Amino acid sequence: MGQLSDADRELISLIAWEALTPTQAASALGLTPAATRVRLHRARTRLKNALSTTPHSEEADRDQ
Repeated sequence: MGQLSDADRELISLIAWEALTPTQAASALGLTPAATRVRLHRARTRLKNALSTTPHSEEADRDQ
């Protein structure tokens, strides 16, 4: 989560931890529901990419 922007972290937190719907999160953030769904999709993609990227691979650890 630390690699995400403040906006991405806030949106994901509202959805995942506060259990808001995208429409409720949109209202809380002052966005339209459509814009919130697009931003949520992009934020989840960035989070997934950040989680799949590691500083070094496990294969490199095994080779040493």
